[in-house]
Amino acid sequence: MYDGRTFNCIGEQVLNTREKQSHSVSHLVPKVDKELCISCGNCVDLCPDVFVWDDEGKAEVSNPGGCSTQCNCQEAAESCPTDAISLEE
Repeated sequence: MYDGRTFNCIGEQVLNTREKQSHSVSHLVPKVDKELCISCGNCVDLCPDVFVWDDEGKAEVSNPGGCSTQCNCQEAAESCPTDAISLEE
């Protein structure tokens, strides 16, 4: 029986508009420590609307507000092999 939930292509539950409005979203702001960044690309691949490449080939944050609406920045931070990404409120 269908329970009304919607899932994206990787099986994560997607909230409808009403649920998004009432859902408590932490507004985390990502920061990249460029001295630790080894340009692995995990963050850019996971959150291309938030992380981009700078002129030196290091990751940088292009849209700090995108974590709450466009991607899971926590996952991007956890995927960083050098812990170059921190999340601050």
